[in-house]
Amino acid sequence: MARLRRENIELDARKRLELPALLERVATYASSPPGREAVRGLTPAALPEAIIARLEETTEMIAWRAAGHSLRIRELTDLSAFLVANGPLPERDGIADRILEGHELAGVSYVLERGNALGQIFRSLPESPQLQARGVVLTDIPGLRTRL
Repeated sequence: MARLRRENIELDARKRLELPALLERVATYASSPPGREAVRGLTPAALPEAIIARLEETTEMIAWRAAGHSLRIRELTDLSAFLVANGPLPERDGIADRILEGHELAGVSYVLERGNALGQIFRSLPESPQLQARGVVLTDIPGLRTRL
């Protein structure tokens, strides 16, 4: 009962804060369609530790960008177009049963390369512990590799 009440309070708070409208405004600053979708899908953090970690990561990224660094993600291919075209990739024995075309494979290769490169950069920033943690996540993209 208490959980249901808390969920109702959180839902009411999101409506009052006009979260969808706010996220839509922030999404206009995203540099790619997948980035805009990621912003639109954000949900508020409830735990103080999570909120602090997100704020610290944002602060670290702002400082990193202010120092002249770039993520170079504008040119990334939106992989969703061919990864979910006509539904999920057919599978046989848990392995996708479809071969990617040349431009699709090139797009996947570039996204994986950028992810790994950004991971290396972030892991090399001892003064930015939140970005370092993000770099660990970008070490490998196993879900995408497995799916392909």
